[in-house]
Amino acid sequence: MNFMMSMVMKNTIIYSITVLLFGLLGVSNTVAGYKQTVEQILAGNEAPVGIVIEVVSGDENFLNQALPEVSRLSKQLRTRFPGLDVVLVSHGLEMFALTTSSLEQKPKTKKQIKSLLADDMTVHVCGTFASWQGVEESEFPDSINVSPAAPAQINDYVSLGYTQIKISRIK
Repeated sequence: MNFMMSMVMKNTIIYSITVLLFGLLGVSNTVAGYKQTVEQILAGNEAPVGIVIEVVSGDENFLNQALPEVSRLSKQLRTRFPGLDVVLVSHGLEMFALTTSSLEQKPKTKKQIKSLLADDMTVHVCGTFASWQGVEESEFPDSINVSPAAPAQINDYVSLGYTQIKISRIK
């Protein structure tokens, strides 16, 4: 048992450091980058195949900031391109705000996620990271898709032609 706990702690630390470094280095579409990507999409004549919004943070409370932005972006993109498929993939510490028990304790987050789901947004979390944290797939509501590996899920969407928008910080 001690070996397993040390492996979980090691994997958690490695994952957290990776998330932190990517955030600090500004890798992918962060802050101004994702806004620029959205502006380019909106300025285009043709709708993209779809949008995959990646939310990742080392902050358990980050989803409270990110969900209103996800909702705003989705509405903006779907107003310009009706019927556009927009999906959300969360795979940092913020994803644990989407467990059933956390949603019961956070009515604002629960209301925000219900609104996104009602707008036909598919929401994914990372099963691998959840398992590293000792969180079972069954701890998430049925409405949340627990992907085996969120980065692979994102890559699958991108390979289908979806445009990736990464939100890791909001100013």
